[in-house]
Amino acid sequence: MSANVSDILDFTVQHFLRQYPDGRHLLELAGLTQEPSHEQNDPLSAYLTLGSLLRHRGLDPRAFLELVAARHEMAETTGRPLWVEANVPCALKAPLEIALKQAGEIQGRGTPPEARITVQSENESSISNQGDTITDLARMPDLTMAAGYNTLLDHAFMRRWATKEHFAANPGRKVNPALAPYGFADPQGIYRAIGVNVFVFVIDPVLAKGRETPDAWEKLLDEAFVRDVAVCGMGDKVSGSLMLHIQAKFGDDAVRRLGRNVRCGMHPSQVIKFLGTGSPQSPAVAVMPYFFARLADIRRPATVVWPRDGAVAMPFFQLVKRNGPEKLATLAAHMEGAEVGRVCSGAFFPSLHPDVPCPLPEEASLAWLGWDTLRENDLAALRRRAATLFEEGRGETRP
Repeated sequence: MSANVSDILDFTVQHFLRQYPDGRHLLELAGLTQEPSHEQNDPLSAYLTLGSLLRHRGLDPRAFLELVAARHEMAETTGRPLWVEANVPCALKAPLEIALKQAGEIQGRGTPPEARITVQSENESSISNQGDTITDLARMPDLTMAAGYNTLLDHAFMRRWATKEHFAANPGRKVNPALAPYGFADPQGIYRAIGVNVFVFVIDPVLAKGRETPDAWEKLLDEAFVRDVAVCGMGDKVSGSLMLHIQAKFGDDAVRRLGRNVRCGMHPSQVIKFLGTGSPQSPAVAVMPYFFARLADIRRPATVVWPRDGAVAMPFFQLVKRNGPEKLATLAAHMEGAEVGRVCSGAFFPSLHPDVPCPLPEEASLAWLGWDTLRENDLAALRRRAATLFEEGRGETRP
């Protein structure tokens, strides 16, 4: 083990993170989850040594040195492994792992690029949830994949970092003709869309009996469904993306009505478990990704409804650092290619690739905020406003 690697135990955490651009990722590989002392701008990191941090957390400093040394050795022989982080819907996690394995094989290795894949319900420590705190792009992976209206779309990140100076752009791509009218591809090519997550209604025929089936978002906000709707989330924590869509399309009062009607956040698999049983734990209507709606339609008595005013759809995209190694460009091209597109569409996340068949019904229509809206309005401010309105609505019916 080289002396310079051994010396890092005496580095402050701040100095280590500055010297090693992938230092945060190395700490996570060693078993340290995200916490303030890992951040360069945290006061404690300027005084706490790396060795002290590891020992305090019950980790073997020598094992960490071996990890760092192994990374150095790999970098000297094959070039450093690519650092990839993907924060995606849970149903896309397994297909994405397949795609990354394919990428590793294409690059002539039996293993994929080093990747950290998190699902959206576990995203507290992911880069896509920290866009407003990034002060140094060294904190970002070589390739970041994210879904939904996350903080990488907030103005704090978008206006400072999301430029061709920092990220490799791919504007003017050909797009699947079924999806082209919706403008999912970023005109500037910075946010390189790969596919789309689409949300539809799933109606429980037992619990919704006697009520008109909601066939549009406006119908879902009707008083007939007060505290009888579930959206993606967990308990009181619900997805904010739906709130943003409702606010943009129908206004502030509609978000309050959404809050009034939503009983709780539930994972779609929980909803499917109770469909058709008449269980009081189940809502009459659930808004869920098309992947899970398909499962519900197959496994349980359920009615899948495509809102006639457009199913909410959100692209998942990749940000690719500029001036990266050649293998980074190869990986990015692979992720936008037909092979990965078929993997995504096969899981009912429509691919933007023009040669991949779209898995959506022909009559389906989609709706989303659009790139102009995202660039003209600060998503962080919209998100805060929508959350306040939603909670006001929930307060009207909360026991």
